[in-house]
Amino acid sequence: ILKNAVPLAKAKYPGQTPSLPTKHRHALNGVLNRAGERVKLATWKIGGKLCTTPEAIEEFLQRLNSDRPGEPTESDADIARRNRETRQALEALG
Repeated sequence: ILKNAVPLAKAKYPGQTPSLPTKHRHALNGVLNRAGERVKLATWKIGGKLCTTPEAIEEFLQRLNSDRPGEPTESDADIARRNRETRQALEALG
């Protein structure tokens, strides 16, 4: 999953790419979707830089545009677990 990781500053969204502060807000605070659920952009700290992937951006935008309450979204706990697992996998690689 992290083969395509790029620093948040260089991450491209489809259409008009938001500013770096907006991308940071998407990652750190998230945004409420139309169903009222908080959606965050998945990021990983790699080499001291906050990074994301095109797949994470696509998933973020899909969930952000969801207008059905209860449509599967990833909770903060799920995101934290996935980030922890990814960090452990990276550490195992050296």
